[in-house]
Amino acid sequence: MGRQPSSRHDWKLSERFEQGEIDIEPDDDKLAAQLGSIKWGIDSRGRIKIESKDEMGKQGLPSPDRADPMAITFARQRMLHR
Repeated sequence: MGRQPSSRHDWKLSERFEQGEIDIEPDDDKLAAQLGSIKWGIDSRGRIKIESKDEMGKQGLPSPDRADPMAITFARQRMLHR
């Protein structure tokens, strides 16, 4: 299963980290590694494309089982506070 439906959430999560709105526990190495391993690029239509779980698996990377729920949680919080 691909990660594209959650790509928007991943990107928004990244923006919140960059803006200093959120942070993770300094000793949470697993989550930090998962968040740091997600790659992205620009597709032919100029849209941001987040690496899919299938693409990650082909590279031998584990599924981001902790990063995904974090992205979805913060996306939902942001939607509720609009």
